[in-house]
Amino acid sequence: MRDNVVQNSFSFELQVALGCVGLFLIFSLVVYNFIKSRRFLSRSNKKADQNLISSSVLNESIDKIHEDVSSVRHRIEPVFLNAENSIQHMPLIDNPTSPKVLDPELSLLSPPEVFENSIHNTVGSLSSDIHLDSKSYISILDPTIDAIISLHFPLRVGGNEILTALQKWPHLNFKYVLEGLSFNDDGDVAKDWSPINEKSSSFRDYSEIQFGVQLANRRGPILSNDLSFFYVLLQQLAQDLDAEIDLPPSQDVLLSASQLDQFGMKCDVQLGFSLLIESGTVNLFDLQNYLLNKNFVLSRDGNHFNFLEQEYLLFKVQVPNINFLRADLQNSAFIAVTFSIDVPLVKKELQPLNRMFVIANKLAEEINGKLIDDNGNTLSSESVDQMYSYLEPIYSSMEEMQILPGSFLASRLFS
Repeated sequence: MRDNVVQNSFSFELQVALGCVGLFLIFSLVVYNFIKSRRFLSRSNKKADQNLISSSVLNESIDKIHEDVSSVRHRIEPVFLNAENSIQHMPLIDNPTSPKVLDPELSLLSPPEVFENSIHNTVGSLSSDIHLDSKSYISILDPTIDAIISLHFPLRVGGNEILTALQKWPHLNFKYVLEGLSFNDDGDVAKDWSPINEKSSSFRDYSEIQFGVQLANRRGPILSNDLSFFYVLLQQLAQDLDAEIDLPPSQDVLLSASQLDQFGMKCDVQLGFSLLIESGTVNLFDLQNYLLNKNFVLSRDGNHFNFLEQEYLLFKVQVPNINFLRADLQNSAFIAVTFSIDVPLVKKELQPLNRMFVIANKLAEEINGKLIDDNGNTLSSESVDQMYSYLEPIYSSMEEMQILPGSFLASRLFS
């Protein structure tokens, strides 16, 4: 009997102890949430007064960036000379600096908007015009050509809070990509990165986000001041969102950018030749009809026709100093046509040079013309084979760098 009383007493004391522990845990959780709420409200109300980056520092940084942008070397776009001088002056191989063979309206390799995102028009994320399903989204960031900065959140952070913080950033002189790992409906973190934008991210919570800045393009490598200013903004953002930031050393990033730029200049080659009418002239209207019947597509600006194969741009055809949207095609004639390939933007296996030669040769037969190289010599199939000797070192360098001709990475780097 006494043993039963002792046992009941012990059981009662254990239940009381467990109850006290439970109440203590609940109380602790309430206090913690209260403190976090007060901290968030205080931060929201006083952020304008407590911003660690003063407006004067920001203005000075922006001024320095503008000075660097104005002083950075400008690369010259390749242009075709007048048709009358094409025999003597048409380059066989040129080193273009900022031609954009992939027309904006074509969107052949990938949505071009993903590179046009900036805080100025899309709150720094992927363009809101791109309707990407997060289930099928693949990150476009690649350490080969991108500097990637990650922000890890100890506690989940809402997409709306991230976007609101980014809206306060000043206009930047470069583009960047913003992606995140969000929480699923079951509370688990997604395995794949998804773009962060106003359309799809406002009501999501994130465990981690990452920013990507392209190291170089046809304008040159990223500037030191641009990178430093971006780092300042990211560090402030990490503090505002209570995040742990993973910043790669700026000197390593700048060195990689310089090396990538040198690689890009070596491989940024445009290959071309001319078709010269041997007698008389040809009406522009007839040329346009011929090209359209051969499945060429007029560019949006009207300056050239694009030839596509397997949804890739192989080469373009241009009449020097002629715009097909503005010219009087019925009453205008031409004596020469130029054909050109943007080598790093076309897949090697498509054999763009052979395809361009065959099509140009057929056109020459139609209009009583001949194909000529930069020295005015008649172009033959043997001459085309010799041209490939110029391309092999370029193809080898791109393969070694794992930026294949015509690939998604190549379309980003050579843009």
